[in-house]
Amino acid sequence: MEHPIRVLPMSAKDDEFHDDQGEYSPEKVQQEFFVDSLSKKGAKYYYWHSGLNAPRDSIVLFQYQNQIIAKANLDRTERSGTGDSNGVFCFSSVQVFAPISFDRMKRIWPKVLANLTHFTNAKLKLSAAGYQRFEPLSRVKPSASHREDSPDGQQAEFAENKQIMRERSFFARNPELARRAKARDSYTCQICSFKFRDAYGKLGESYAECHHLNPLSEHVMLSSDDSIITRIDRVVTLCANCHRMVHRERPALTIERVKKDFARAAKKRGGPYAPFPRD
Repeated sequence: MEHPIRVLPMSAKDDEFHDDQGEYSPEKVQQEFFVDSLSKKGAKYYYWHSGLNAPRDSIVLFQYQNQIIAKANLDRTERSGTGDSNGVFCFSSVQVFAPISFDRMKRIWPKVLANLTHFTNAKLKLSAAGYQRFEPLSRVKPSASHREDSPDGQQAEFAENKQIMRERSFFARNPELARRAKARDSYTCQICSFKFRDAYGKLGESYAECHHLNPLSEHVMLSSDDSIITRIDRVVTLCANCHRMVHRERPALTIERVKKDFARAAKKRGGPYAPFPRD
């Protein structure tokens, strides 16, 4: 039996999601509301407005600041709340993950979200058919880069490196796949057209990086006995800079998205490799 899927909007205007410093970030809501607080309340979510017309065992996706930041299985809804609340949702499980953007959700559920440019306050109904594509994304753990105890960004650098290192490890174990992909692309970055040989001479000859179009950093951890079957058309050649930009967000950005950003910035500079403006 397929479980119904509902999107439950959360507003930064609610007292529990902002303070004198402003609205809480999605990562702060994940940690303080879902991990630290909701679990201690026995997975009870008190709502202040209307309830959720959904049957037991529905999958609830929590939407905050135009991203899906958590999911849970609905156990039941109680109409009698406490204090000023109108009721309470009781969940059998709660899980947080790397926030999933509206654009990514729209690619998974194009029919339902076709006429929208962003999430609204509506409690959307999503088809169960798309959940198979969504579920792997919900297993991607939130990045340590957003923790409050890392304001200097050192954790962010580590988290970004970790993603790319998983790809490097994969291609190191599959050198023929990497070699063929780079040769096909003439060792040229498929985003900015940078070629190490042109920039560094003989030192840069036959050098480039490979990127998996289904980023390996977003797979669940595999044991040494597991394997991933990859076709060469799922691998592209990138320079180190563009590879980093692709992995700036999770899920990883598409090649097309980063290529558009690069082209837009290059046009403002007057050329792909024109001097960058100084601050």
